Amino acid sequence: MTDPIQLELPESQATYEPGTDLVGTVRWNRPKPFSEIELHLFWYTMGVGDQDSGLVETLRWENPGSQGERFFEIRLPRAPYSVHSPNLEIKWALEATGKPGKDSARTELVIAPGRAPLKLESVDGASLSLRKFKDWIGIGHTDRESPRRE
Repeated sequence: MTDPIQLELPESQATYEPGTDLVGTVRWNRPKPFSEIELHLFWYTMGVGDQDSGLVETLRWENPGSQGERFFEIRLPRAPYSVHSPNLEIKWALEATGKPGKDSARTELVIAPGRAPLKLESVDGASLSLRKFKDWIGIGHTDRESPRRE
């Protein structure tokens, strides 16, 4: 193991259907013990306008020592979906961080129907305001709700 912290997913899987289970393992190995390791599942936006993000799940292991591994299982939310459009992207990530220090490991994920990001040029041929776009893909809903489609 070369990196102090590693994230391992089954068969390097990084694409998921909403509402399914994400399972994997966090492994660590370094000379000085960690006092804590946290695993975060979150989404974030990139593109034009305000940047948004949302923390969906945090798992924490206290006093894990200098080496070890922990299995994890997280039920993925139903929204928001991973999205790719000319003006806005919604991305998902899983990140493990160790304290003290700045050691971390991060894996980008896709969470969307068909296990592929939604690719949008426009919806129903019309330009969307950012607010309507966020509602359409599920930002602002509780993390376990499905987005509303008009």
